[in-house]
Amino acid sequence: MSVNVNSVSTSTLSPAGGAVSAAVAEPRRETRIPLSPAEQTLWNRLSASESAVLETPTDPHLTQYLDTVRDLLNQALKRHQAKSSTYWSPKGRFRQMVHIVEVNRALDDLLDDIKNRRPATQLAKRLDAIRGLLVDLWI
Repeated sequence: MSVNVNSVSTSTLSPAGGAVSAAVAEPRRETRIPLSPAEQTLWNRLSASESAVLETPTDPHLTQYLDTVRDLLNQALKRHQAKSSTYWSPKGRFRQMVHIVEVNRALDDLLDDIKNRRPATQLAKRLDAIRGLLVDLWI
């Protein structure tokens, strides 16, 4: 599995001296993360459960998706602890815990969108944001 990391915005100075933000498409940089077969299976399960939620957001599909996200979070914590167990944020918090709070908040937003019958495009946006947070935990 490969993770594509894109920078899409840069800040430049305008002739008047003020900062102007412009969207600039930069070449894609590809980062490869080595995965075991079990980890690859988890990411494949995530893709399948995302598709199922987008097609029909029912309780069994949501439960499967939430279980997959939980498994990925647990695996990410195990991976990170093996690399470095003393990584703290500048605020003195353990870095993974900050990401897990963000993932929980994004999952709550997804469930609210499903409950309020938002369009599939909104659900896809939420699913993509959750996948991004999970990828951040793996890098």
